[in-house]
Amino acid sequence: MNTRALFALVTALLCVFAAPAKAQVAVALVEDVKGTPAGIEFMDYVVPGKVIKLGPKDTVVLGYMKSCWRETITGGTVQIGTEQSKVHGGAVVRRKVPC
Repeated sequence: MNTRALFALVTALLCVFAAPAKAQVAVALVEDVKGTPAGIEFMDYVVPGKVIKLGPKDTVVLGYMKSCWRETITGGTVQIGTEQSKVHGGAVVRRKVPC
């Protein structure tokens, strides 16, 4: 294989494997945090799939931008969805708010 062909092959492989991952779009805003849950702060934007672990007395308030759900979650494990969260082992109160 000549140098030019090898260079073309290496360049093509780099383009394929170095392609940037599709950026996830934020779906909710952290409107309030009580306690000290790790990895989440007031006014953070969160993306689908993010997991938030809350202590028994920790509370987080999430505002979903597209679905207009406002969730107050206390304790448990929270997995961010596209329109609302999945909550395991905690309590969640949801209400629709004006968008």
